[in-house]
Amino acid sequence: VVDDEPFIPDLIEEILSAQGHRVTKATNGNQAVELLASQRFDLILSDLRMPGLDGMGLYREIRRRWPELLGRLVFITGDQANEETKAFLAGIGSRFIGKPFSLADLRKVVEEISPGAPSGPRSDRASAA
Repeated sequence: VVDDEPFIPDLIEEILSAQGHRVTKATNGNQAVELLASQRFDLILSDLRMPGLDGMGLYREIRRRWPELLGRLVFITGDQANEETKAFLAGIGSRFIGKPFSLADLRKVVEEISPGAPSGPRSDRASAA
């Protein structure tokens, strides 16, 4: 989970951990890139607007370095009415969840990206970054 607002990753971690996922948190895209270079992730949930490397920059870095992960990238944003944001999301065709999001929204996207997700803890890899 990549978000500069600490309560968002904490909330997502609480929800997904209860479902048996292991969650790794980053406060910006630069930290996420470091994590992606060293670990495998089933799902990447990222805010769009963050200091440092933002979500758009993170998308470009993933596309350049790990294009196979683009299908696992989901944006979480409260900025979906912004014209630049709308154009970006439409242009890349990436999934997104609007802030505020519901538990059902989060569960749905996790199931879409990671069907048959574990019902218990995983020890071999992280489920969400």
